[in-house]
Amino acid sequence: MKRTILSSLAVLGIALGLSGSAVHAQTLQFSQAILLTQSQSVPAGKVWKVTNMLPSTPITSSAGGTSSGQSSSTEQTISVNGNTVYLGSSHAQYSGAIVTISDRGGSSAGNGTRPMSAAMSSSQVLLNGALWFPAGTTLAPGNGLYGISVLEFTVVP
Repeated sequence: MKRTILSSLAVLGIALGLSGSAVHAQTLQFSQAILLTQSQSVPAGKVWKVTNMLPSTPITSSAGGTSSGQSSSTEQTISVNGNTVYLGSSHAQYSGAIVTISDRGGSSAGNGTRPMSAAMSSSQVLLNGALWFPAGTTLAPGNGLYGISVLEFTVVP
């Protein structure tokens, strides 16, 4: 049994020695917090941790859509190395109705028609957790985003 273990350890040691690759531990040292509002690249020797997005539009919006059949949609995207990445979307659909209101007390002051609208909305958020980007990656906020909250770290060998 001892001979088998020693043989296995010797083979493992030789394999690691012949491979020429060693695992080097690296640490990350906090550098700064960045509010990214335009295209920018991760500098050499750094990594970025994207912690959150700041929307520039409501998740669901009633702007321009309060009558029957109208709808509004919003998408949140970022650009990663020139590629569009979808982070979330929302959609609101409005249905309207006209109701007649009458005053049962005999007065006509409260009588008339009143519009009533109802909205159905749905939203989907795809970002769940932090995103890490290596040096050289270019990021930019896209549709529906004001900015990207970034923590920058220096890679310490």
